[in-house]
Amino acid sequence: MVSHYSWYKQVMVSHYSCYKQIMVYHYRWYKQVMVSHYSWYKQVMVSHYSWYKQVMASHYSWYKHVIVSDYSWYKQVMVSHYSWYKQVIVSHYSWYKKVMVYHYSWYKQSR
Repeated sequence: MVSHYSWYKQVMVSHYSCYKQIMVYHYRWYKQVMVSHYSWYKQVMVSHYSWYKQVMASHYSWYKHVIVSDYSWYKQVMVSHYSWYKQVIVSHYSWYKKVMVYHYSWYKQSR
């Protein structure tokens, strides 16, 4: 029994030390893989984010430029169209007034 127990103890101790060694090695490997994977992931995410930010900034400046230029064009067209419209109405009204005055004076005279 004593010899069997000492053998059993020896086997268990050596098995445990082997198990511990394997677990430590496996843990080190796992930690290394996780750290390198994380640093790679972080690098990809950071570069992707900076690219995304750059694209969004350039797209926004383009959009702003288009909207601003489109608005200034629209304003210019509306202002010129309005001044033309006002000119036509004013001249048409003065012509109408002249005709009416003349017509009225003619009508008064004929009566």
